[in-house]
Amino acid sequence: MNSEINEKSSLLEQILSLDLLQAAELAKELENKLGLPLMGSYAHSTQSSVESGSEAPIVEKTEYSVILKEFGSDKKVSIIKAIREIKVSYNQGELTLKGAMDFIGSLPKAVVSNTSKEEAEKIKKMLIDAGASIVELE
Repeated sequence: MNSEINEKSSLLEQILSLDLLQAAELAKELENKLGLPLMGSYAHSTQSSVESGSEAPIVEKTEYSVILKEFGSDKKVSIIKAIREIKVSYNQGELTLKGAMDFIGSLPKAVVSNTSKEEAEKIKKMLIDAGASIVELE
């Protein structure tokens, strides 16, 4: 039993000492021998990135949603006003008072979706100025 633990420990140390390319090659060999996708597409994309000497391109997000998560209970009226103003200003239709109350009653919720980062930041600031305590961009 002790020798089995030592063998596993030694094998683990050898695997951990591999560089990224060697680890990707090992994973591919294991996939082929076992017939199972162990690492999925990640190992293949990592290996091709390492082999080509380039990193995967970083794709910058262009559309954001502004999520209202929390606000102070004493700020309910100002949050309702801000939500109604934002909805009209960003062509998302006019929200009735009851609609706005229902909206804030079911948080977290997207106030605006599919907007630019600049616009999302402006909306976030409006909500924080109105008393929102947690507003996130997603």
